[in-house]
Amino acid sequence: MVQIKTIGTEQRNPNTLEIDRADTAEILRLMNEEDKKVAPAVEQVLPQVEKAVDVIYAHMRCGGRLIYCGCGTSGRLGVLDASECPPTFGVEPGLVRGVIAGGPDALTNAAEGAEDHFEDGAKDLQALDLIVAKKDILRVKKDLLLPGGMPNIFALLWKSCQIREMTFRVLDGKLQATGELSLFFFYEEESETKKTVWYETTVPVSVAIECQGVREGMLEQIGCSIGHLEIEAKADEDGEERVILLDLVLDLDIRIYEETNLSMIEDLYGVTKQADVVRGKGQYRRLLVKNTAKTRVSDQFSISPGMPQIQQICGSFGEVFVQEIKKQSDGVLVKGTVNVQILYESAEEEVPCGCLKGELVFEELLETAEPVKNTCSCRIEASLEQLSVQAQNEQEAEVRAVVCVKGLICADCEEEIVTDALLRAPDPEKQANQPGIVVYLAGEGETLWDICKKYDVPMDGMREMNNLTQDEIRPGDQLLIVKGYAVDKEMQIV
Repeated sequence: MVQIKTIGTEQRNPNTLEIDRADTAEILRLMNEEDKKVAPAVEQVLPQVEKAVDVIYAHMRCGGRLIYCGCGTSGRLGVLDASECPPTFGVEPGLVRGVIAGGPDALTNAAEGAEDHFEDGAKDLQALDLIVAKKDILRVKKDLLLPGGMPNIFALLWKSCQIREMTFRVLDGKLQATGELSLFFFYEEESETKKTVWYETTVPVSVAIECQGVREGMLEQIGCSIGHLEIEAKADEDGEERVILLDLVLDLDIRIYEETNLSMIEDLYGVTKQADVVRGKGQYRRLLVKNTAKTRVSDQFSISPGMPQIQQICGSFGEVFVQEIKKQSDGVLVKGTVNVQILYESAEEEVPCGCLKGELVFEELLETAEPVKNTCSCRIEASLEQLSVQAQNEQEAEVRAVVCVKGLICADCEEEIVTDALLRAPDPEKQANQPGIVVYLAGEGETLWDICKKYDVPMDGMREMNNLTQDEIRPGDQLLIVKGYAVDKEMQIV
């Protein structure tokens, strides 16, 4: 296995050491020769690439994401490749992300040495901030014209509207809502017999909702429910009651999250003054998984004794209820029910229609790569995407449903950090006993920070004095320490 800490980050290519002295043709030839090595090099590691692809795919299936981590030019290319995935491959924004050492500023401005701060880099991936938490509404107004074969409306008797496959995408300054509404209603036709007629249709929804402070790539968790519904009949241009006026208000519970580069002060020491460190607990939220899963359920419903027999299914309606959310070692188990109502026509003149009710039970596991503890927070949304009913005979109907379960699962974490520092005059005894020049041999497990803190010397001065291009040191490395060299700061902070 390759050890990251043993890889040099500033090494020169021996084949191009004199490239700055070559003419144009030679420069291009050297670059082309190096480019030729890429494909054979990739070919040599195709088995390893295959394993990596399979692992990434398996984690994506259970709600994971692909995150490019890099520094310098390679980090920039990783961010570029990640940003290209949505427009090129149509993946959901946020599924593939790029993180560069030094943060977003490093994309355009070199951040030398940022790649060597391994601990900082790990924490950059762990912080999840709640950016927007608000209630809002989405209003839909439509005029629907009855098909030509349908009779005119005399009176609306019963109406229903259900949300189907509603999705939300975070864009710059707005949310894009896409889905459809399933409409159903009974009405009396305009005739002497006043026969009861039923009609079912779908209404597509695609609308942008203003949402200040959000950007493309942020994570969304949005609950959507019907708050107000009006369905009325009105006359068309010919004066016939053939137009259905839909006035619908959807209530939205909006929460938008963003993964941020969280910087925590872990330690500090004084250079020209004594620093008394005050420590405390730093709390932050880390995303475990944002996942969407769909589960299919089915069952046979039978009419109750005394109910009219089924001649024809008219319409079906369902409502999802989450009954239990269980945190466990492999994820979050969501259990619930779909309460279903089925309207049907009968052959009996006294009772021309009937209503069949029943319940579908579902459960879905939102998988995570690590155990979900009781302290973890879970935000779960469940909705009905599809519902179909087919009469099996005069007594029974087969009901099939697709339930969509969305989950945002986070771990609440704590880190010991520096919360304050009290500066005071340096210890004269310690200063007097501090040698002017020291040749120091690095010990096992020692870092450059540890050594600089021990002798109260600035990190920049130590790097400059010892010609260090990175902070990584190895046991036995010799370091020259000069008291008072490059002292330009009161404190050093990490």
